[in-house]
Amino acid sequence: MPCIEDFTGGFEMFKVMRALPAALILILFPAVQSAADWSVYKKIEARSEDKSILRIERYSGGPVRAWFILSRRAEGAFESKLPLYRVDNNEVHDLQNADKMRTDKNKNYWIRWQIYDGKGDISDDLLELINGKEAVFQYYLPDGEIRESIFSLKGAKEAFGEILR
Repeated sequence: MPCIEDFTGGFEMFKVMRALPAALILILFPAVQSAADWSVYKKIEARSEDKSILRIERYSGGPVRAWFILSRRAEGAFESKLPLYRVDNNEVHDLQNADKMRTDKNKNYWIRWQIYDGKGDISDDLLELINGKEAVFQYYLPDGEIRESIFSLKGAKEAFGEILR
């Protein structure tokens, strides 16, 4: 008949084996997640509750570009008017006037624009995103309905640090 000591030794081994997969994930996939659900890998992005995406990218030390990507359920949202966005209580940004702006010509569910040229001082637009608490994007559906996507910027400062190095 086994004694109590036999069971406790087995239990300790069970705890070690249970922790092993988590340790392997941390070793194999470093720096994939940042705080507050900001994914980091040559670009950073966050998702809103309506599944829209706010993506910031920078390749090879070049310009920093922002993407606002809608879920496919909102196709055609940028046909009549481009989105507006605001970080916290700062000024409203009309993406109609954005630097080097580009939209998806086929489905009209994403827009990309430059927020920093990659040279000199960081732009005010980029600083707002880095230091902000929340970004709100307002867009218009083809039937005239106005919708908003809200992104938490909690943890964005650390994530931006990864792509601005």
